[in-house]
Amino acid sequence: YSRFLAYDKIAKMPIRDMQYAWFASWFKRKLKEGWPDKKRGGFKPFTTKQAKNMRSLLTVLFQYAVDHGYADENLSTKMGRFQYKKYCTDIYKSDSEQVYQDDEPTKIMELAFKKYYETGNFAYLAVILNFLLDLRVGELVALKFSDLDDKPGAIHIQRQEIPKLQYNSKKGRRERSGYTEVEHTKTWQDRFVVLSDSAERLISIIRKEQERLGIETEYIFVNKRKVRMHENSINKVLREVLNPALGTSQKSCHNIRKTVTSSLREELGVSVAARVAGHKNESTTDNHYSFSTSSIDKYSADYANIVDKKVPECLKIKDFSERFQAVPKINQKKNA
Repeated sequence: YSRFLAYDKIAKMPIRDMQYAWFASWFKRKLKEGWPDKKRGGFKPFTTKQAKNMRSLLTVLFQYAVDHGYADENLSTKMGRFQYKKYCTDIYKSDSEQVYQDDEPTKIMELAFKKYYETGNFAYLAVILNFLLDLRVGELVALKFSDLDDKPGAIHIQRQEIPKLQYNSKKGRRERSGYTEVEHTKTWQDRFVVLSDSAERLISIIRKEQERLGIETEYIFVNKRKVRMHENSINKVLREVLNPALGTSQKSCHNIRKTVTSSLREELGVSVAARVAGHKNESTTDNHYSFSTSSIDKYSADYANIVDKKVPECLKIKDFSERFQAVPKINQKKNA
């Protein structure tokens, strides 16, 4: 509300005075104008997701007004299906910006392992483990050693860290105020993720390192103050150290998740990938976690072999001086 509507004239307009024709016109004009960028000034274009979020908010507000007798109809739902692409600007990132490709995961893990022994920062080991577990970053930092006890050869994913929000009366909105831990995942479904030999070995190393350093905690990942690590610590080492050293575009722990899920989808199918990732629906995996983890240099030869299989002989010439020998003769019936 504070981003899209608080500074617009619609916020001060009595809802009973709004007519459908005016509202529909205002909505389209709003999308064309964009929303105010407080940091840089001017206006930023709406993405389709932002436009849908704004309309959802308007729908709730109008429905509240209808239910309490402040309005006769819900003007937002009255618009019906809306052509968002006609008014919105969506910028789609390439696969190389969404996931780590080719040998990038190996290089990231090698560098993270080296950086841990240089700094003692467990966030580097968290980066490695997530390439092996495919977790949300909030689930990763909430892992406990006891989660290994519920099922042999697997780890129990059953809690997460989420931002703690407090209302700022001066700004009229809720803002982050630290983090809190909750005993459920994003989809309210706990799950078991298989522990590979590498994952078990890494967790064993972490346990021994904590014992060596005299750290007594139930959590797998702790910070320098020996308390549970927060998600921003992991994204910080990726953003400030690992990505620049690798020379890749900036990626977060969520991009690691996209990388692993995309690989699982390619190798084991969407059903297994969705189950490991903790998605409620396979459509989420298909629509948002389907990227190529191979660059064009890696698959170009295989691609060429596949498409060239069906090429006729007439196209296997070097230049058109050979065309009369290459093109097969076609019998044509004379006109009667």
